Amino acid sequence: MKFAWTKKNIILISASGVLAVLLAVLTVIFIIKLGKNKVNELNSSYLSSALSQQISSEQDLETGLVITSPVSLDSTVTTSKTVITGTSDIAFPLLMNGVNVERSSDGSFAIDVELNKGANVFTFEHKGVTTVCKINYRYVVINSYSPSKQEKYPSGSTFVVSVMARVGSSVNATFNGTTITLKQTEKADEKEFINFTGSFTLTDKNDTDINLGKVKFTGVCNGITEVFYSGNIVCLKNEILAGKTYVAEVVAFTAETFNGNTSDDFSDPRNNYLPQGTVDYCDSGLVYDPSSKNTFIKLRCGRRVYVDKPTDDKKSRIAVTTRYKGTLPDHNEISVASFAQSGRHTVIKFDTMWKAPFLLDIYPQSYNNPSIQDFSFSNATFNYVDITFCYATKFTGEIIIPASNPIFSKAEIIPSGDKHILRLHLKSQGKFYGWDSYYNSDNQLCFEFLNPVNTKLSSNAYGVDLTGAKILIDAGHGGRDPGAVRGSVEEEERNLSLARKIKAELESIGATVIMTRTGDYTVTSDERRLFMKNQRPDYCIAIHHNAASVASPNGFEGYHFNAFSRAAAKMVHDRTMSTGIYNKSKFQSHYFFLSRITTCPVVLTENGYFTNTYDFNNIVNESLNTTKAKAIVRGIADYFISIQYTPIIESEPEPPLQEPELPSQKPELPDVSAPVTSSEDKKTF
Repeated sequence: MKFAWTKKNIILISASGVLAVLLAVLTVIFIIKLGKNKVNELNSSYLSSALSQQISSEQDLETGLVITSPVSLDSTVTTSKTVITGTSDIAFPLLMNGVNVERSSDGSFAIDVELNKGANVFTFEHKGVTTVCKINYRYVVINSYSPSKQEKYPSGSTFVVSVMARVGSSVNATFNGTTITLKQTEKADEKEFINFTGSFTLTDKNDTDINLGKVKFTGVCNGITEVFYSGNIVCLKNEILAGKTYVAEVVAFTAETFNGNTSDDFSDPRNNYLPQGTVDYCDSGLVYDPSSKNTFIKLRCGRRVYVDKPTDDKKSRIAVTTRYKGTLPDHNEISVASFAQSGRHTVIKFDTMWKAPFLLDIYPQSYNNPSIQDFSFSNATFNYVDITFCYATKFTGEIIIPASNPIFSKAEIIPSGDKHILRLHLKSQGKFYGWDSYYNSDNQLCFEFLNPVNTKLSSNAYGVDLTGAKILIDAGHGGRDPGAVRGSVEEEERNLSLARKIKAELESIGATVIMTRTGDYTVTSDERRLFMKNQRPDYCIAIHHNAASVASPNGFEGYHFNAFSRAAAKMVHDRTMSTGIYNKSKFQSHYFFLSRITTCPVVLTENGYFTNTYDFNNIVNESLNTTKAKAIVRGIADYFISIQYTPIIESEPEPPLQEPELPSQKPELPDVSAPVTSSEDKKTF
């Protein structure tokens, strides 16, 4: 999903002026055929790279062989494994170093190659013509580092240093007389290079700008040492007026929070989102992550929030939080305004003195290894929800949970120093379905908890009648973002095709199904999130197909982020793998954007790899895609069966939301591309 395999034909010319003219004509034809917003891909750097190839355009036309990766027939890489991809005439054999090349039905191929240090030569034979591809493997310890250029930071700020280094390396950074050891922050899996990070904090006592020099990065692996330097780091003078304090305010419709004791950009399911309007005191300095280009504000409550975030195309940024000099009340007061359960949701409203931050998590739940972003676990052990109201020294009112409530059994208020904790005990261990928060028109803080749908068992093929269940299907990519591409096949179309099959199956057993897109148009990450927030579904499944930098990775992958989404994701994974279509699978937690949404359980699926020939042949097989869709729906049905309950008292149904079917053109969605003054979301990458 992250690796986009794009169409880049190798265009080459001879010295002949006639052939140059021919190339220009062919290029125009190629651009016209691309269509669908692909013209922008043929920029000047692309043409310059294409013109550098060492094979004539005549040979390209005659042989039918086009090598798309590497982009140069004489290239250099820093990994011991790489992939050679391209297209050929399927009617004729294709050999590489005398061995037949496995190809898909359209003649495309992807070949994993093991490299020796130095030059590696691969000779292709096709239609009587020989093409030579040379790949030079340069062994390095450090593949990249950040910051790399000169940076200027306000006094008191913290900046992250990160190094992409070979697995097994020892990495440290030295700055302004201090040396720190950088810590591995991700699982190695089958990677050759992984991320190592650390941070430095600047002084806040300087009344002039100070050039503190460069950061020295040192990496050691297998007896080899490499050293690199950043540009100069400048600490700007402290301009804060004496006695003044900074206040941060969430201006987006929601803001993801991060651990304030760290300086990384890693999403954590134990940290909650804060609604628009939330305010808190914050540090005078900021936290910078040069590798992601993101800046954070650290709140007094111990969490960090984004200052702004990039749009999907990375061309602009959207305001998340604003910061200004000001003061806030020295405490907060909370009182219970109402408790209501109306059909699909349980809603608790609070009157507050001011819009202070809160912390929300489900307990007790342990995870495999949070230090390397591994939030997987085997068993759901959580049985209560804690909402910590920061600075709330006074809490009035009582919450009485009726026996008919399908989620909670009781509530208790726990005083804790300068805050109060609302503990909501679950009726059953691990049975929690999603939540959201917002300030309403009366400035009340509202928590909305998703009730389970009371579906009925059925004799249909899926064993359940999903009447009353509202399911959102997110077909990934679309429009200017095609996703992975192989030959003429684009991921966005394959995602949508599979999503439509799933939709038809779900509707056949009574479900109400909505989709984030129903055609080939662009829907941004924020638009998807806001659509989901407004529609408030009972379940969400995201449909993607994968791609990799090598050809060997293959199989189905099921992901979740929040602990309460795990069961739903596992059921889809298990049903899918029971089909026997895939050779292997992966099931784990991951911080993919849509997966982080807390409104309902979210399952993200990667339905095979474009870059693997076996998977790709299955991806374009409509009969197998129908089988895949039915397996996914069986997994969804299993989930709804697993959360069935017997209501004690029938409650009045919640008024339905307006749910017009989305047209085949891009729907009219709220504008979230510009800074807002009263509503938002988070990380689009």
